[in-house]
Amino acid sequence: IIFQYGEERESRKIARRICRAREKSSIETTLQLAEIVEQAKSFKRNRKIHPATKTFQAIRIFVNEELKELKEVLAATINLLNKGGRLVVVSFHGLEDKIVKSFIKEHAVKAANNRYMPEIKTTEQAEFKLVTNGLKPTISEISDNPRARSAIMRVAEKL
Repeated sequence: IIFQYGEERESRKIARRICRAREKSSIETTLQLAEIVEQAKSFKRNRKIHPATKTFQAIRIFVNEELKELKEVLAATINLLNKGGRLVVVSFHGLEDKIVKSFIKEHAVKAANNRYMPEIKTTEQAEFKLVTNGLKPTISEISDNPRARSAIMRVAEKL
């Protein structure tokens, strides 16, 4: 879970440390878990992001089935949006963005390889036209809202 959903490099080390801690006593609080992860990770003290962030992200994504929910809502947009309606998705980590990017790519008008040729549609009718290909926040937006640093916005228009 920690590796797959948290994209954590040191997932095995963290998982072993959690298992060892659970053998001694149960983990009752998030603070206890954060301390266990902090002890397991080789990190630099001056980092802005807490070392347990990815572990908690992984647990949250798994428990809430967030990626499954995202896939379902994206699929529903095909029938929910009217022609000209816009699908706007802001994702905050790579797993979400991969799902959104592949969904739009799968359901969008395919551009021809030659810039002089018009856009072509696949054998199936395309449902969307790509409007923005991954818009990231500006430096001023990040300074106003530091949590926006990892955001990426993708926009597609219903055909």
